[in-house]
Amino acid sequence: MLYKSTVAVNEVFGMILMLTLLLPLSYIILNMFYFMEATSAGLTHDIKRYMNFLLYIAWAVVYNVLAIFLNVYFSESTVAEAKKASIIVHDILNSGVRSQVKEEAKQLSLQLLHQTPAFTAWGLITLDYALILEGGRYITTFLGLLLQFATAEN
Repeated sequence: MLYKSTVAVNEVFGMILMLTLLLPLSYIILNMFYFMEATSAGLTHDIKRYMNFLLYIAWAVVYNVLAIFLNVYFSESTVAEAKKASIIVHDILNSGVRSQVKEEAKQLSLQLLHQTPAFTAWGLITLDYALILEGGRYITTFLGLLLQFATAEN
């Protein structure tokens, strides 16, 4: 039932998770591009406007990173709690309970061993902490490409 519930959640909320990951990632890239364009266009000469712009960009980026992080954090913590079930099952197996309960605990133990619950965004991306690192790599690579085009025009 534990594994089936994560599969059901992935089917029902997978598209929503995908959108709540892609939209903030797109906004981060867009705001960083605005930052690069404003800096290369010479907005640094007007310090007050540039500082207000930096404050806006920082707020927008932090807000979107927080949205991605919260999705990943709650998915990871739910999976971690589900993985703790194996410890509880092994405590049941080592205690002095009836043989019928032990048999069901063995079956659950085998299921927990072979079926690891995981949350995915529409089956494409597994929501774990490595996703945050990959998102940072994606943003850095994309901004490097945009920077090459921005400097080529100027």
